[in-house]
Amino acid sequence: MDIVVGARSALFAPFNRLGLIILDEENDSSYKSGQTPRYHARQVAYIRAKQEKALLVMGSATPSVETYYQAIRDRFKLFILKERYNKVPMPRFTVIDLKQLPEFSRKYPFSDLLVSKMNEYLKEGHQILLFINRRGFSNYIVCKSCGFIFLCRNCHISLTYHRTSKNLHCHYCGHTEEEPHSCPKCRSINLVHQGAGTQKVEDILRAVFPDKRTERLDMDVSRKKGMLEKIIREFTDHTIHILTGTQIISRGLNFPAVLLSGILYLDDILNIPDFRSAENVFNLIVQVGGRAGRDKLPGEVVIQTYLPDHYAIKHAINYDLEKFYEEELALRKELNYPPFIRLIKITFEGEDQEEVKEVSKKISASLNGQLKDRKNEVEILGPVSAPLSRIQGKYRYQVLIKAESFKLIREALQTLPRRENKVNIIIDVDPVSLM
Repeated sequence: MDIVVGARSALFAPFNRLGLIILDEENDSSYKSGQTPRYHARQVAYIRAKQEKALLVMGSATPSVETYYQAIRDRFKLFILKERYNKVPMPRFTVIDLKQLPEFSRKYPFSDLLVSKMNEYLKEGHQILLFINRRGFSNYIVCKSCGFIFLCRNCHISLTYHRTSKNLHCHYCGHTEEEPHSCPKCRSINLVHQGAGTQKVEDILRAVFPDKRTERLDMDVSRKKGMLEKIIREFTDHTIHILTGTQIISRGLNFPAVLLSGILYLDDILNIPDFRSAENVFNLIVQVGGRAGRDKLPGEVVIQTYLPDHYAIKHAINYDLEKFYEEELALRKELNYPPFIRLIKITFEGEDQEEVKEVSKKISASLNGQLKDRKNEVEILGPVSAPLSRIQGKYRYQVLIKAESFKLIREALQTLPRRENKVNIIIDVDPVSLM
């Protein structure tokens, strides 16, 4: 065996003489395991390369903040590619400030300017990629009479309406319900679909551009056998004119005829309560932008947002990676987040909310007692209800630990149980998300 190509587990493949490890798109969150053991492939790659005296190459158009920070501190050698491989100019950006468009709420999720630009590019025979961060038809259904929102019975999450199945779906636990015809609270039939997902975008596009073929690519489509390969092949062959989708279309794909990429609504990601939100938005803009104008003609990227002056957006559209990392690192240093500290997320989950709450308080008090002599070096936050407070029928509380080094808290973490009464205790070192 000379070469192994695979996902993160490929790092554990047996080699007699390992000489090179390549981590492509090293910033991708899927390199962090969501199951025990919750290892990060980047850390495993670094340790294994060091042990076996192998070369580690990490590639990304948008390196993770942690990796970039280590590179500017000379822990890694940093090589920056200043131009595209074929020397085609980078696409230009058009940012649409939705605050200036009072009619946008009626025409959501398309502005007139974006539709106009799509018309121009389609008339010239070019293809279009459109990104939206939600699948399904509408984000939720609300009763206009009393304000009732249909939530998952297992999760504290609104149910997403899928038009293809005519059901409400929970994207966290898989629970489904039939489409409601009246409000269970007030019996009103005045129910409204709010927001838009990939299915609704697809329907709108087919109505606006009836002579052009529109398809979508999201998890609902790609999990059907052969559909991912079929749609990519047909888009490459130019039999599909407009392709809309979620994260799956944002990176790693090369479509020479795509000259226009659009990000329909960016603010959903920016408003996630997570310290990586700005980094994720910056990555997304650069990655989606990289899909446009990859052949001989320069492309264009249109961004629709209520926050056009956000630093992640401003630096991304100017291709100023250094300025973004500089501002992001300054903010993280001020707020005491990675890469300046080690972060540990402890999640408590169980079916009895009061029991979960009490166990989280008990463990938090125990940690505070064990680490009371290190208050200047260790900060314990919580317990608080998790941002996703109930998933798959289990209530969730969180404790966050910020420490100057992992050595300071290793011993205390090792004393924690993995389960107390009927409450699961999950320890995640260096989490990629706080949700």
